[in-house]
Amino acid sequence: MLAKQGWGGACGGSSHARYLLPRALHKIRFPPSFPGDMTRVLVIDDSDDFRKLALRWFQSCGIEVEGAADGVQGLALQRARPADVIVTDIFMPEKEGIETIHELRREFPGVKIIAVTGYEPLRNYDVFEVARQAGAAKTFMKPFKFEDLVAAVRELMRG
Repeated sequence: MLAKQGWGGACGGSSHARYLLPRALHKIRFPPSFPGDMTRVLVIDDSDDFRKLALRWFQSCGIEVEGAADGVQGLALQRARPADVIVTDIFMPEKEGIETIHELRREFPGVKIIAVTGYEPLRNYDVFEVARQAGAAKTFMKPFKFEDLVAAVRELMRG
């Protein structure tokens, strides 16, 4: 069964329609005329639910995306298949987000980084300011609208 999905709205772009097969979105190759086709995103987050939802959301918007469960895996993926934009959680096991951002900035100075977290900032410690100083271009507090994250990715790719 095919599901018709409009191209406008949350993903931006024109109002052209596309058809998706349920559970087969990851197998679809979008032609170059689709917005976002040239953008590759890496999502680094230890929350399986958040990571899987973000992957599906970016895919549904025609953006190539991969996911990693922590900073160690994220850095390995970035070295193997570099992304244009990286969305990373700040608090993770193995290699936390600030350390990951530092390493990404050192190895991939041109990559755009978005830092996210669901933890409330400490009273005298602005974790988002630390993330920006480490090299994050944008920050988001979970929960947020995925439309806003997609818009941030597109904004970073424009300029």
